[in-house]
Amino acid sequence: MASVGSRFEGSTRSIETMLCFAVPMLVLRPLFPTLSVVLGLVLPVFYYWVTIGKPDGYLLHKLYEWGVPWPGLLPPRLKRLRK
Repeated sequence: MASVGSRFEGSTRSIETMLCFAVPMLVLRPLFPTLSVVLGLVLPVFYYWVTIGKPDGYLLHKLYEWGVPWPGLLPPRLKRLRK
């Protein structure tokens, strides 16, 4: 019998793909409904194509690398903890 935690230790790829779908649909839909639908359908496919063979969490690592702050992580502009 599988433990309860095994359900939550799986791949985050599906969550990242859903983010690529949901963000355009929620943010752009009130302003540009057609553009939001097109981006909502194209971005997940493009993201999946780009991340084939990459480790889980690729989107979050790239956002952090580009300087987007993420709650619970060190600020991206902080390069070293000690002098």
